[in-house]
Amino acid sequence: MGQVTRSFVRLRTQFDNIGDALINGELLRRLASESEVYVDASGCPPVFVDDVLEVVGQGRRDVHVFRRAGTFRLFTALIRSRARRHRCCYFLLPGGITGEKSPFAAWRALAFVQLLRLLKALGITTCQLGVSYSRLGSRYARVLARRAEAIERHYVRDRATLDYARAHGIRVDGVAPDLAFGLRPVARITGPHRSCLAFSFRFDNGRCGLAKRVFDLFQRAVAASGPTVSYRIVSQVRRDDEPLERLYARIRERYPELDVDFVRATTIDEGLRAYADVATIFSNRLHALLMAAAMGAAPVAVVDPVPDAKIVGLLSDLGLGHCIADVDDDVSAMLAVGPIDPSIFAAQDALLRQLIHEMVAGDGRMTVGEPRRSEAGA
Repeated sequence: MGQVTRSFVRLRTQFDNIGDALINGELLRRLASESEVYVDASGCPPVFVDDVLEVVGQGRRDVHVFRRAGTFRLFTALIRSRARRHRCCYFLLPGGITGEKSPFAAWRALAFVQLLRLLKALGITTCQLGVSYSRLGSRYARVLARRAEAIERHYVRDRATLDYARAHGIRVDGVAPDLAFGLRPVARITGPHRSCLAFSFRFDNGRCGLAKRVFDLFQRAVAASGPTVSYRIVSQVRRDDEPLERLYARIRERYPELDVDFVRATTIDEGLRAYADVATIFSNRLHALLMAAAMGAAPVAVVDPVPDAKIVGLLSDLGLGHCIADVDDDVSAMLAVGPIDPSIFAAQDALLRQLIHEMVAGDGRMTVGEPRRSEAGA
């Protein structure tokens, strides 16, 4: 009988973002196919936990969720498992990391680094994949550099992030796909059933004036497409609700004759359903683009290269640079973008499956998906 393997995860993320629910659910689903999984869900809204577990599906029988006193119970289970000489993997969460830390927050983050070092000394493997770094403050970058030294397997989701991290002294093992590529692409619907244009945008983090420019983009899309198509404004992050509702109200006032609706997606299923009849999505939300693409829509990443570097980097790595646009670009060229070939999803899914198997099994360091040393500057 082989060695027992167990994986441990603390759910600490943006609970109002269905994209985060998706990638964390995909992480748990894949871990459950390789090991028993223990999850600290204390402090998480029940609807978020349920959405995450819905992604896990039939693998839920191998996922033990601690909804109360989760941190204590998780680390108790972790230490006991290691004392029984089980192979134990502690997974940090995927997602984007940006900004600066206050001195107190940096001190707390360094205390967590000490915890990771202790786990490493006990023979527990800490892993992280599906992360991106951008616009880090100097204090936070130093903390993350120390943290990376305590992480045994550390993979970012695009080559631009890899270069950025290494330039800031953050050790990275390589590049791995975003966990949203675990979504199974559906067959593309053709004909009159797929005649909707969707818009899903964030306007925070210094994106001043973007709301007006997106309204202008909508007007150009109407001029190019006319009233024969329908239009949809989709919000899948709660802090996007208010600005997108204002955009929707402005559109309804300007174009009362158009078929326009607003979708406030609060679960992954609601988000996917919102894109079921979409021909093209315009967005600067990475997981809105990938969810819509998985449903057969053509993704147009309407981005600013600085705050949206993770989108630019990921799509460029996949050879999908033609899907990247500026909000002021010719809308006819945007509408000419086609759907993503399902084979791209399949290839990324296979890389994820291979990488997570290797992480959990601990049977050698994966090279697939990593840049060659000459490219990485190592």
